[in-house]
Amino acid sequence: MRWPVYFILAYFAVAIQIGIGGHFRIWGATPNLVMIAVIFIAIHAPRDAALLGCFALGIMQDLTTAEPSRLGLYGLAYGIYALMIGGFGTPTVRGNAVMHIVLTLVCGLVTALVVLLHGWLPFAHGIRMPVGVMLWSALYTALVSPIVLVPLNRLRKAFAFEQPRRRLGVR
Repeated sequence: MRWPVYFILAYFAVAIQIGIGGHFRIWGATPNLVMIAVIFIAIHAPRDAALLGCFALGIMQDLTTAEPSRLGLYGLAYGIYALMIGGFGTPTVRGNAVMHIVLTLVCGLVTALVVLLHGWLPFAHGIRMPVGVMLWSALYTALVSPIVLVPLNRLRKAFAFEQPRRRLGVR
């Protein structure tokens, strides 16, 4: 994976999330555009690169929130998701809009579960988000995901996800 191209994607995902994410609020939930970038990386990158890339995207999203007690939550959630899905994207999964919706919904549910468990910890002083808003945000992000993921799939070659095959025994 080409890391400079990855950091450009990460920068734009976080910047757009900060800049216009709140303008699309419906019933208290906003689409999580960084999560959509996580799905793209997890589907296309090899497993190790997907884990590192998704975790780094989560940490970047954590650093842009105003709640220091929640630092690392999105990094943990996206890292867990990358462990589950990373490196298993087949060509049929990569180009299928229905699979993008399902995978984004699963990532949203994993993220909601991590944030919900953190809110239940007795020593956590973070803001407890309502479960309904978290679930609606996961569904809302899943419905928006094909609009972003289908054009990103066309940029797949810029990331160089496919690793060149080495010939064994030939120098």
